[in-house]
Amino acid sequence: MTSPALLAEFGRVLTEKFEWEPSSAEAAVRQVVQVSTVVRPLKRIEVIADDPDDDRVLEAADEGGADVIISGDRHLTHLGTWGEIRIERVSSFLKRLG
Repeated sequence: MTSPALLAEFGRVLTEKFEWEPSSAEAAVRQVVQVSTVVRPLKRIEVIADDPDDDRVLEAADEGGADVIISGDRHLTHLGTWGEIRIERVSSFLKRLG
């Protein structure tokens, strides 16, 4: 699942960090929208002081009723859990899947 804030961040990272052409980044965002559930979080969360943008992940997970967040972001993975939501590294998740 994702949210408008996370989609905007994804597009920004593709263009600014990875230097994608804006049209290619927009196409990638559209593809994510097609295969995802887009939630619109109603509750603002402030947990990760070092990187408040990561709070948007928690907001989407909370709004969507997620059981787990899969991430490589150290601010998120450092939490381990948030409420009832497990936070796992990609490698750990894939190992569990076999």
